[in-house]
Amino acid sequence: MAEVKKLKRVNEIGLRYVYQILKNESQYGSVYKDFDQNDMAIHNLAKEADDNVMRGGKPLFTLRDHETLSREEKVYEIPEQGVD
Repeated sequence: MAEVKKLKRVNEIGLRYVYQILKNESQYGSVYKDFDQNDMAIHNLAKEADDNVMRGGKPLFTLRDHETLSREEKVYEIPEQGVD
């Protein structure tokens, strides 16, 4: 019988990592005073990372240039412990 491979997904550690990036790197960082596990922006970026993993890639997400303090597009990788 063929082995079923479990798809990896961003876990709470990964969500908290996304939150920290938004808090520190996003021009909207002041909105992120407290971690909210249900925040749509956090979940949208986590979904981007999930989609990358499902396609065989790394758990990456992107902040577009208009979203960052530096006004440069930045790509972030969720650490290994943030995906299970």
